[in-house]
Amino acid sequence: MIHKFDSATHIAWSDENDRLREFNAVTPNSILDPEYYKSNIVYQCSVFFNNQFDKMQDIDFAQYDLKLVHWHQIGADILPVDASKARGIKDVCEYYAVDVSECMAFGDGMNDLEMFDLVGFAVAMGMLSPL
Repeated sequence: MIHKFDSATHIAWSDENDRLREFNAVTPNSILDPEYYKSNIVYQCSVFFNNQFDKMQDIDFAQYDLKLVHWHQIGADILPVDASKARGIKDVCEYYAVDVSECMAFGDGMNDLEMFDLVGFAVAMGMLSPL
């Protein structure tokens, strides 16, 4: 299993493979550091797996005030329980005094459904599964 740690300044990977090297080519702040989370504030952790997906389902993330959000058959994000794209939209709308019903959201994965339910107009792109 490979982990990706997102901070304010970097994206750190726990390991690398050909697929991740392609991603890093377009992500200038990517580094290889399996222990990045130990000395940096991490805002989001993503996990990429081959056949360990079922094991992730068995973890009680709520006991750590976290949740597992699937966005691909081999990938998921581990986030604070109150973090989401919908929460981000709500916060921005509140700051600018805009009603969320006047917002449009674009998404391409299962992790976009909460955001789609919130906004006035949702656009599913690419390979998103039918709702």
